[in-house]
Amino acid sequence: MLPEAYAKLPAAAKKGFGNGKRACTGRHFAWQWAMVALVGVLRGVDLSMADEGYELQVEGAYNMRPKGFWVVGRKREEEEEEGRGE
Repeated sequence: MLPEAYAKLPAAAKKGFGNGKRACTGRHFAWQWAMVALVGVLRGVDLSMADEGYELQVEGAYNMRPKGFWVVGRKREEEEEEGRGE
């Protein structure tokens, strides 16, 4: 959809997968494939804490999350990938 046409839509029409009786019938399939894609990406990287001395600080009221927590991703080495049965 062109940006100009999208901007003209009412706010209630911009709900992605929607909800209620007008909800997208393929939304569960889309979420499942999003997870498959995420796993495919994460298989090739090692994650580590950006700050090894980080102490947990929680923020948020409805969904709790660590405040100021960052991770570093590095590509896995070839020999580690071969050991996974590929």
